Amino acid sequence: MVGPLAAVGAGEFLEGMVEVDRYLMAQCQAVGPAKVLILPTASAPEGDDVFWRWGSMGVEHFERLGAAPEVLPVRVRDDASDPALVARVGQADLIYFSGGSPRVLLDAIADTPLWGAIEEAWARGAALAGCSAGAIVFGEMSRAFRAAPGSANAFAPALGLIPGTIILPHFDRWPLERRQPVREEMPADVLMVGIDEHTALVWGEGRWRAMGRSAVTVWAVDSLTRYVHGHEVPLAPPRVGEGHVVP
Repeated sequence: MVGPLAAVGAGEFLEGMVEVDRYLMAQCQAVGPAKVLILPTASAPEGDDVFWRWGSMGVEHFERLGAAPEVLPVRVRDDASDPALVARVGQADLIYFSGGSPRVLLDAIADTPLWGAIEEAWARGAALAGCSAGAIVFGEMSRAFRAAPGSANAFAPALGLIPGTIILPHFDRWPLERRQPVREEMPADVLMVGIDEHTALVWGEGRWRAMGRSAVTVWAVDSLTRYVHGHEVPLAPPRVGEGHVVP
């Protein structure tokens, strides 16, 4: 048993994600206003202004939804071992990673006390969400968003929360001539899961489904299927406690 999970293609903290965020807060069964932790970690290399802009957007968004949000200032890997920051995870009802660089995010949190605390919170029923880079790291493997097809080191282990997948956000912005080579270079037993902007792949009530304005695309070697708002998406259940260690 784990709490709800949302992998968002783009549009965190905007009006298009209100339905998803309300659903996550309802499913985590918070007592009183949901305690939300915003982690803009993936944007840390862009500077404090960008980091805190994302943090402020998240706080303002969730305050409008009646939650009790705060920013968890985890920028680098050392922060993810800070006992004071790690302790704040224990009371969270919803933990939200915003966008930026998936590599930066993985390097900062994977195999750290912070990630252990997040997995414990999720396993007890807290909600977990990530947008763009925050969604990419939930897959079995990750792919650098800006890497050209055939690039060395384009693929890397990720956290493995959504087994057997590579998550590709902003998928509606990928032209077909770019998608096809990426699918061809992926391992045959891994699913490409493309999530359009202002759309989410959401786990809750024992199933995956698409939520939002556009679609979730599941592309296997021999099939491609698009799932629109409300449609169940046939993926394996999420996995907790077996996240990859990033080399």
